[in-house]
Amino acid sequence: MSNPRSYIYEGFWTDWSHGPILGKTLTLPQRNGSFLLVFLAIYVTIAATSFRQIISFILHQHLTYHPDKEVDGLHSQRQAIFRNTKTAAAASWELLRLGFTWKAKARSSWLRSIPFGLLALANLVAFAISSIFVSQVASGAGDFVLIRSPYCGYHLFPSSPSSSLNQTNAIEIDDSGYKSLRDTTRAAEYAKSCYGTATQLGQCNNFVIKEIPSRLNTNVTCPFAQSICLRNGSATIQIDTDLIDSYEMLGISASVSNRVAFRKVSTCTPLRLRDYYRDEPGVDEGLGTENMANFYLGPRSSSHKSTFEYNIRSQTTVENYNIA
Repeated sequence: MSNPRSYIYEGFWTDWSHGPILGKTLTLPQRNGSFLLVFLAIYVTIAATSFRQIISFILHQHLTYHPDKEVDGLHSQRQAIFRNTKTAAAASWELLRLGFTWKAKARSSWLRSIPFGLLALANLVAFAISSIFVSQVASGAGDFVLIRSPYCGYHLFPSSPSSSLNQTNAIEIDDSGYKSLRDTTRAAEYAKSCYGTATQLGQCNNFVIKEIPSRLNTNVTCPFAQSICLRNGSATIQIDTDLIDSYEMLGISASVSNRVAFRKVSTCTPLRLRDYYRDEPGVDEGLGTENMANFYLGPRSSSHKSTFEYNIRSQTTVENYNIA
């Protein structure tokens, strides 16, 4: 199985677990992501300073009176704070302290200073929270990302143009068999390593969830006629997955309206098939006429009367292969 990290999509996409708006996500390489974080930190710092200066300028101009109008010391000191204080923290402290300093010397000293001090304090808190959110912009590749592999779809097995039809089919069947064997081996290894355990092996984190939950039911009736059910159907088991959500469990990124939920119920039971089994000559694609084992429990299609068939002769090959 290829490493999913090799196919991480870089760019804008939607993480539908957070909705169409909050789920808007930008995935970048680690180096570019670091540059973005530094830029956002600098941007928030500059924005906080500029916003405080703009508010201070507006308040200073709004509270500036005509030179002929008499003002008290609190007003002059407040205007000086608006004009000269460099940071929101310093401004909030000076304005809050101003009301206590002038409470015995100026009218309504608290009402004329504390609201402006609280406004400066609110500005400080708001941009402090913004700085915290900037740190949350980044998430490592261990969190949710979008995987877009160029190899999704059906497997096509190449064949030699100079080969005859039977040789071509045989080559394709061999390649298909090798792939099926490799997939089966990998699935068995994955099940052994990851199912029913608390292991944190890397190979167990390739999917959205480690295993699809299922229920095993042993109290089920044999789905076939009792005459062919071994042990009177007492060995019958049923595996039920309940509903499998295409997003939550399979990780297919889609909005709620475009998701699919399906359920798989498999019933397994040993059967007495001697009366339904026949060895017959048949055609195995790519290999010609062969002795085939056929089971007759109902036709697969109008052209296949047997339910299942397989080649009795074990295929042999001299070609080597590796299971990677």
